[in-house]
Amino acid sequence: GPFNAAVIALTINVGAYTTEIMRAGFLSIPKGQLEAASCLAMSRWQMFWNIQLPQAVERVYPALVSQFILMMLATSIMSQISAEELTGVAYQIQSFTFRGFEVYLVIAAIYLLLATGLRLLLHAVASVSFPRLRRLRTPL
Repeated sequence: GPFNAAVIALTINVGAYTTEIMRAGFLSIPKGQLEAASCLAMSRWQMFWNIQLPQAVERVYPALVSQFILMMLATSIMSQISAEELTGVAYQIQSFTFRGFEVYLVIAAIYLLLATGLRLLLHAVASVSFPRLRRLRTPL
C-alpha cells in the first residue's frame, strides 16, 4: 500500500544518511585510543561498546538530531503517493473549503511546533546522555 511504500522509502533514505553520519563519527576517533584499548587487552566488542560508540554518538549527535527533524519534515512528501499524512489531509480540507491560505498556514504552524518540540526533546535527551558536554557547557 501507499503508506508502507512511503515508510520504506523514508527508512531507506534516513538509514543511508544516518549510516554516513555514524561512519564519520567513527572515523573521527583517534587511532591512539583504540591502540590503548588493545594494550589493555580489550576485545573488539569491548572497544566498540566502551570506547568507539559513546564517542561517535556524542560527536555526531547534533547531525543526527538535524537528520531526524528533516525526516519528520520530509513526511509531507508521502501525500504525493496517496498516503494519509498531514499535508494530504490539508489538501483535502482545502479542496472542500477553498480556503487554501488558512489551511496551509495552520499546517505550517503544526509542522513548526512538531519540529521545535522534537528538537527540544532531543536536546533534553542529549543533556542527560552526555554529561561531559554538560560539564564543559558545550552547546549541542
